[in-house]
Amino acid sequence: MEQKKEKRIFFKGLNELRAIAALAVVFHHIELYKRMGELSSLLDISYFSYFISTIGKNGVYLFFVLSGFLITYLLFAEQEKYNKINVKDFYVRRVLRIWPLYYMIVFLSFFIVPLLPDLLPFLNGETSYMSRINVISDSFYFKLGLFLVFFSHIALSFGYYIAGASQTWSVSVEEQFYLFWPILLKVFKKNIIYVAICIIIFRPLGVKSLNYLINHYPIFDFKLFRYLLIYFQTFPVHFMCIGALFAYLFYYHKELVLRLFSYKIIIFGLYVSTVVLLFYPIRILHHGLPVLFGGIILHVITAKGVLENQKTSLNFLGKISYGIYMYHPIIMFLCFGFINSLDIQNLLVYNILIYFSILSLTIGISYLSYTYFEKYFLNFKHKFSKVKSGNN
Repeated sequence: MEQKKEKRIFFKGLNELRAIAALAVVFHHIELYKRMGELSSLLDISYFSYFISTIGKNGVYLFFVLSGFLITYLLFAEQEKYNKINVKDFYVRRVLRIWPLYYMIVFLSFFIVPLLPDLLPFLNGETSYMSRINVISDSFYFKLGLFLVFFSHIALSFGYYIAGASQTWSVSVEEQFYLFWPILLKVFKKNIIYVAICIIIFRPLGVKSLNYLINHYPIFDFKLFRYLLIYFQTFPVHFMCIGALFAYLFYYHKELVLRLFSYKIIIFGLYVSTVVLLFYPIRILHHGLPVLFGGIILHVITAKGVLENQKTSLNFLGKISYGIYMYHPIIMFLCFGFINSLDIQNLLVYNILIYFSILSLTIGISYLSYTYFEKYFLNFKHKFSKVKSGNN
């Protein structure tokens, strides 16, 4: 008798959201690079300034919420099916997915990128990136060590903006979340919801309280507390817990989610609120966007007709979004250096060349990396996956 194929957990639309998040980061970095090079940028237009200056950060926050949602949902499924969570297998799956490309970027940024200006003289004119290359030589091994142990977010807080590797800060944050989250879920099971809520509430409050104590009470003003403050300021774990909260809601209260999204006014309010917060700074709702991102995730995976076609360009880009996010700073350096050396005066032609070259090369290299490098490691994941996920 033919063995019945195990049903996979796959959510339509998540790849598309990953693609949007990755492209948002690329867009932000291109415009930021232009400003740092004293070139005409959309950041100079007051109407777009807030949107563009925060869209990269918001793209990363969307990644965080997505990660918290999917990881928690899959762990819920594993726990229900097997009455336990295999933490070791979880770690192996994360290593196979994250580490190969992460360490590839660290290697390129510390050992290859610094050699490029000698090989490609046109790069020497990129002063903002050259300063990031020059910063590597001082305390080289300390800086490399921070990146090797997934403390790149701490490195950035010290001002170590390493050319080609600064974007890895978010990967470090996710890896640290993955280190303790499955253990907490295994211990607290369904009560993990209360743990997530506590982290969501007390992480921002804790940072503000610690900052206040250090600045107002000398007894707290010493290195240990300052290092703790730096760590928690650069470790926005609460955004992943927001994703976990929505995973809990969808896993255990799916009927309620479907009922809520049957009201068009809720869907309308969800997307209008998101657009408003993307374009306008409303201080009281500073952390409102990640919550709205969680709502959008639930709507996208449940709504009929929304991102159901899995042969879209966004779906393709979503599959290689990790590569897009990781490779684009190095490719930006190369493309800006070459195109700036051409001394193009026409602003429209210049921007078309910049965006076309960066996007096409980033997508092409990310595809090759995914197909011929990352997939080699991903093919081993099924050996450590109790609950199958994905669409292939």
